[in-house]
Amino acid sequence: MPRKTRKIRMEVLEDRTLLNASPEIIASITSSIGNPSSDPDDFFVIDDTMYFTAFDVNNGRELWKSDGTSGGTVLVKDIRPGSSSSYPTYFTEVNGTLFFRANDGTNGRELWKSDGTSAGTVLVKDIRPGSSSSYPTYFTEVNGTLFFTVTSDGSGNGGLFKLGPVLFGTSGDDTITVKVNNGFDVNINGRSYYYPAGELSIVGSGGQDSIVVTGTSADEVLFADPHTFDFSGSHFRITGSEVEFLTVRGNGGDDVATLLDSAGNERVVAKVNNTFVRDLARTFTQRVVGFGDVTLKSSGAITGFDLANLF
Repeated sequence: MPRKTRKIRMEVLEDRTLLNASPEIIASITSSIGNPSSDPDDFFVIDDTMYFTAFDVNNGRELWKSDGTSGGTVLVKDIRPGSSSSYPTYFTEVNGTLFFRANDGTNGRELWKSDGTSAGTVLVKDIRPGSSSSYPTYFTEVNGTLFFTVTSDGSGNGGLFKLGPVLFGTSGDDTITVKVNNGFDVNINGRSYYYPAGELSIVGSGGQDSIVVTGTSADEVLFADPHTFDFSGSHFRITGSEVEFLTVRGNGGDDVATLLDSAGNERVVAKVNNTFVRDLARTFTQRVVGFGDVTLKSSGAITGFDLANLF
């Protein structure tokens, strides 16, 4: 039987470059003689940012972040000012916010949070007041709630603690929307999260923050004063603080709102199903849409003057 033969074909391939498998330094955090290494540790990633701890001779071991470039590798905050260390640890994310334990030299080892900026890196609460430490440990996130343990709050209470459900804004200007259904559909600055039904707290955390809340078709109640609000129905409650510009849409039902003004100068515009209170300096606005019953209440201050337009 004759043997079959195969022709060998050859073609030109495009130029290819092998990936560089050799590690390269991103940034030299410390180069002081006698301290050759910054000893980076506790690496934790949120979106495109890597958080970690590192040592330098001027700031001690503190919170750093990197976007993978030399220029983007920076100290977030010298939590314990000077060469002493705050020793950040137990990094955990709750819906875009970094939580951790640190010691600022005044409040002991307590619960902190960061949005990646120095202004947004703050003590959440001095659980054990004073310089003693509560030692928060075993951080765990469940549906927007941070669970952790403490050894003692100074009153003999230790064990399991929780923070939330809570959404913290950044130190900048935030745009937040909340839609109430069987839970809370939340969007902050383009990022979406879901919280189960029940209670939700929103903290603006700095900047000029705007929030729009859409309720359900059931009956709901709103109480709002400058920068805070409390909105509730039969199966939910939302509270907010450090919020400058608030809009609440009733979305049906017999909704009742009480709006409290400030001690300054305000303008009130009241239309059917659309009422707002705004100070003349435009530092806050409270607007309700679709509410059948709206009460405008004075703070009782004798200073300032108010303008009202009723339609």
